[in-house]
Formats: sequence, C-alpha cells, structure tokens
Amino acid sequence: MVKTLNPESLFAGKIHALLARTYLNRVKGRDYYDLLFFASRDVKVNLKYLNSKLQDSGHINKARVLKEKELIELLKEKFSETDFEKAKKDVKPFLKQNSLINVDDWNSELFIAIAETIKIS
Repeated sequence: MVKTLNPESLFAGKIHALLARTYLNRVKGRDYYDLLFFASRDVKVNLKYLNSKLQDSGHINKARVLKEKELIELLKEKFSETDFEKAKKDVKPFLKQNSLINVDDWNSELFIAIAETIKIS
C-alpha cells in the first residue's frame, strides 16, 4: 500500500521546510515557490501536522502547541529576515523562460501579505 499526504499536510510540510531549513547563509527559493503554489490554490495548512514536524525537528518545545496567530507571526518574522535576492537566484534555474511565475516581484512585503491570508485546517 502506498501512503500519501493530503494537500493540507503537504502544505504544512512545505512551511516546516521554510521555517526549519538551515543552510548557513543559503536561501532555498524553492521553499518560497512552494508556499506560493499552495497559497494560490487556497490550500489550508494542517496545523496539527506542522506542529508535530516542528516539535520533532526541535524547532519548538514538545509541550508547545502552535496556534494560527503564532504561525503567521513566525512566517512574517522569517520573511522579514529573508534575502529574497538569494531566493530568486536559487529558484530561477528551475523555471521556464515563459513561466507565469515572476520571481522578480518577490520581496518581504509580498510574502508577509500572503502569510496573512493563510488558512488553517
């Protein structure tokens, strides 16, 4: 039997990657692309799954239960600190010339605005 995750859990996994990845000074633009992909499709985040992933990876205390407002604040903080020039450079090689995604518009304000629209399941 093949087990798969539903879109809400996949989105939670992508948010975990975005919040938890540590590559010294490297930014994974693909994590930001994935966030846009799920958010643009109005996929909700499985907060219970995300909380578990963050606990398992040691990014939040095992006793802590992340709430929706806290998640949004974590994302906004992350986006405020992100070097979007590095994110753009990382993701551009994966996009076709005629891609509908214009990464040149990526900046902290855009992603903070998107974070404020994220819904929880």
